[in-house]
Amino acid sequence: MTATQQKSELSRLVRERRSIRSFAKRALSPELVTELLQAAEASALPAGREPSHRFILASSSEGKAKAASMIMDTYSEQGLYKWMPNKLNQLMADRIAQIPAFLIVIVKEQEESRRNYATVSAVLQSLSLLAWEQGIGTVWNTEPFMHKPSFTSGIGLQADERIVTILYLGYCEKAPKTKPRTSAVSKLTYL
Repeated sequence: MTATQQKSELSRLVRERRSIRSFAKRALSPELVTELLQAAEASALPAGREPSHRFILASSSEGKAKAASMIMDTYSEQGLYKWMPNKLNQLMADRIAQIPAFLIVIVKEQEESRRNYATVSAVLQSLSLLAWEQGIGTVWNTEPFMHKPSFTSGIGLQADERIVTILYLGYCEKAPKTKPRTSAVSKLTYL
């Protein structure tokens, strides 16, 4: 593949990638996720710099059930969810557990917290593009439940860490159509 073809392929990936919320019922191998993570880190981490982040992957039935249970526990702590019938709670937990993989992304809180957050965000963007190239979709989840003590203690979050996101991953069942977006040019100011 020529340099021009590589540039064109990368441009296509960037423009076509979408957040995916509906995944095919197909297992996602932890080995593939690991391989994609290693490539993403290699592309985004500054040379010689140790990562200030870590990941927790739930892709086995047991791991996903545990993650779904922790998520549902945080929901039950909230007023509205306390009163939901158990059957409805179980349906929600089952739906959550059907997501092929959860990648919990954790960053250390240090003097360079903003830099660490920016670095892990770049890793995740690279991961999303590499995954898309393999027919795997992703979506970031930043809901408040992930900061609740019942969830953070369940995943073993340390005092000097915080969750950036829970990235849901899975093979695409169907990619959504492109929606109109505000042009970057309309947000650009020249000095």
